[in-house]
Formats: sequence, structure tokens, C-alpha cells
Amino acid sequence: MSESYSQMILDFARSTQNACMYLSIVTIGILIFIASPLNKMLLASLFNKIVVFGLLGYILYYNISQTITFSNYFELSIMSGNWNILETNVVCSHVFSAFVFVLLLSMIKIILNHKL
Repeated sequence: MSESYSQMILDFARSTQNACMYLSIVTIGILIFIASPLNKMLLASLFNKIVVFGLLGYILYYNISQTITFSNYFELSIMSGNWNILETNVVCSHVFSAFVFVLLLSMIKIILNHKL
């Protein structure tokens, strides 16, 4: 494997690590300001929901763009028939993006149900 392939794999691993770090920050924000009694504070709660919504949107965009870049670089096709570890990483990244999207939809529902 050449140096550029190794570097691309390392970049993809770092981007996945960053997405997980951002998701842990979002989880802490959800636990503190949405699932706790602190959600009664109107301004702080609404501000945090908007911040969490923005971070989830960024995580979704970042993860999908990095996955597409990685997939295009290695010319991976999930439907090709021959399965390897790189295709498994791409599929897992798409599943992760789907879960983030579901969490984003849940946040939209919470924001829309917020009583002013």
C-alpha cells in the first residue's frame, strides 16, 4: 500500500474520531439541558437546543462528506460483490450517519414542541 493510501486511511480514522468526539459533546448537552431539570430555564434551554441542533447538522455533514471522499478515493462500490474491510468501514459510517440523522429529527421535534 502506498503512502497516500495510508494517509487517506489515517485521515478517515481521524475524521471518524472527531465526529464521535462532537457527538459526545452533544450527548452531554442533551443530558444537562434537555433531560434534566435545567430544561425549565427558558433561554438557556432554547439556546442549548439550537446549539445541539447545529452540532448534529455539522456532524452529519462532516461524516457524510468524509465518507464520500474516502469511498471515491478508493473507488469502493458496496454492490460490487467482493467485500473488504474498507467497504465495511464505509457501510458502518453510513449507519452512523443514519443514527445521527434520527437524533437530528428528534431534536427538531423537541425544538418544535418547545413552549415559549
